[in-house]
Amino acid sequence: MLEVTAAGLTFDLGGLAPGAALPAFQPLQWLGFEGSPDRSLIERVEVRAGNHIRAGASLHPVMKVMTSLVAALALDLPVRAVGWGPSGILMEPGYFCRMVLGWLGGGLFPARGLVALVPAPDGGLTSRGLSAFIGQEIQMEGASADIVQVAELVIDDLVKRGGMNAPGSLSVGARKFLVEPSRFGKRLHIWGQDD
Repeated sequence: MLEVTAAGLTFDLGGLAPGAALPAFQPLQWLGFEGSPDRSLIERVEVRAGNHIRAGASLHPVMKVMTSLVAALALDLPVRAVGWGPSGILMEPGYFCRMVLGWLGGGLFPARGLVALVPAPDGGLTSRGLSAFIGQEIQMEGASADIVQVAELVIDDLVKRGGMNAPGSLSVGARKFLVEPSRFGKRLHIWGQDD
């Protein structure tokens, strides 16, 4: 285990030699690669919040520092891929760095990478991994040609708000959405008001 400090916060790096190897990351999706990556060439190193900040690991400032640290490591070391555990996504390092550095520079939250957007049979979609940031996942109801782009904007808004615990509405550009938290589980059901 190696301890690394970034912006005054301590993170642990596990899976480094001579310590025990970690089990291989099993991605559900990969992004930014040309074709499917050769996962046999990838050894897993895990970055996680240190003991003193572990309870607040999902807080926005801690997540920003951690993603910044991972981007710095990916830029400076011979990293072959970056896996984001909560979403199950494996990313090409350059893709991950561009996405995260854009967010850290004031851009939109990088939903396409840190959150998996999974199509539903009815044309809607659900998220996987958003709960690491806001404690909730979303389920976009209804179908539209631009549902992925709209979901990314909705997620950006929700990350800035910290989620929603009561029924309400939100606006994305000129579009308005109704939001209702599920009574079972930590899920937000979202409908376009014109649906």
